[in-house]
Amino acid sequence: VEPLGSELVVYLRLGADRSGAELRAVTPPEPAIEPETVVGIRLDPARVHWFEPETGRRIDSADSLD
Repeated sequence: VEPLGSELVVYLRLGADRSGAELRAVTPPEPAIEPETVVGIRLDPARVHWFEPETGRRIDSADSLD
């Protein structure tokens, strides 16, 4: 969890054993999320951004269809 004033950057690891993919979510600062807390998430597909893991470059939705 990285507090940035008006928002939090929350680093999430998927899976019950936390062995899955890592996600980063930008959230409002409330409610506060403590490190190592198990949380549920709901994603708005229109606001999700995908990035290439090796380069960090953003993958545009049109590019992901190729």
